[in-house]
Amino acid sequence: MKNECILLVEENHVTGETANIAVQMIREKFGKDVKIIYVSLTRNYTYKDSAKDICFTSWVMTTNEIKNFQKKNVMN
Repeated sequence: MKNECILLVEENHVTGETANIAVQMIREKFGKDVKIIYVSLTRNYTYKDSAKDICFTSWVMTTNEIKNFQKKNVMN
């Protein structure tokens, strides 16, 4: 079928690894010419552009789940 377009939706995009695996699996099944639109409800800002080999992407809001926090002594 020509001009196939698949909508790939994820609830919470952190690093993008799951999305990239899904894109690879879709391309294996439907071919390299299929268009993939990838959207997520939330996306970690650090990795917001990590989904590869797609024609369009968008998200509703960004998060900061990867941020490293330092333990501080709050008792002083």
